[in-house]
Amino acid sequence: AGYMAWQYQQAGSSVSTTLDVPGVGEVDMQADVGADLSLKNIELAHGQAGQLSWKLTSEQARYVQREKGKKGEKGTGDETQHVELVRPTITYYVGQQSGNKTVEQVQGEPMTVKARQGRVDRQGGAARLWDNVRGTYHNSSLAAQELVYEDATRQLTLKGGVTLASNEFNSTAPFMTLNLESKDILAQGGVV
Repeated sequence: AGYMAWQYQQAGSSVSTTLDVPGVGEVDMQADVGADLSLKNIELAHGQAGQLSWKLTSEQARYVQREKGKKGEKGTGDETQHVELVRPTITYYVGQQSGNKTVEQVQGEPMTVKARQGRVDRQGGAARLWDNVRGTYHNSSLAAQELVYEDATRQLTLKGGVTLASNEFNSTAPFMTLNLESKDILAQGGVV
């Protein structure tokens, strides 16, 4: 792997080869120029205080680390690290509880969301999915053009033709938020 990384660096932008890493998947050494590492069939998990907040799988992912700054200038030392995703699926755990509860009660109930593309920021646990966002939770389904998750608030923000449907109701709006702890839903801007 070290030799292949050296070849990649010497070639400038690509080496026509892949490396199969057991337990990780196939590492694509012919990654886009901006990617520091490209992987296939990945799984990421994020949690705090022993509770799993979300679990992600993706067919392809590129880890990118860049310095912020103006184009053509040396960076300020402030870096951005994120993972770009192709066909991601994220399972969020809704209504997590603490105290003397069972594992299922503490972890929360699963809500699964899929999209064609996505991005997870390495610091802060924020995630963004876009392009045909679809999700399920119990007997409910959701659809939107974009979903943004903020780990600090455990809130999902859905944008663009948002539809939330179940056996009991059907609602559409251009913008909705869903708090994963309280299960509160707020729809705004021309709610139908």
